[in-house]
Amino acid sequence: MWQQEEKLQPGMMRKLISGDKLMLVSMEIDPGTPIPPHSHPHEQISYIVAGEAEFTIGDEVRSMKAGDVCLIPGGVPHSVKVLSKLIVLDCFSPPREDFLKGGKS
Repeated sequence: MWQQEEKLQPGMMRKLISGDKLMLVSMEIDPGTPIPPHSHPHEQISYIVAGEAEFTIGDEVRSMKAGDVCLIPGGVPHSVKVLSKLIVLDCFSPPREDFLKGGKS
């Protein structure tokens, strides 16, 4: 079952479901909400359900819109500039223990 939706910061909501080896996270993010450069050891796949954003993955900048998908290898710095109301599904492997404990990064 999906975990109850939680507000991470103004303009950013998250809910997740996790198994032993895979985690799915649904995010709703308002335009202008900061997602600064960060990295984590988890492999990540992001699927854009709605909206538009500019993803910076390592040195590559990608314009993303509904239907687009990207792979972010573990350990690679990445950031997001949200251009319009964004709904994104993020898959992480292995699951992010920090998210399971209420972490917000």
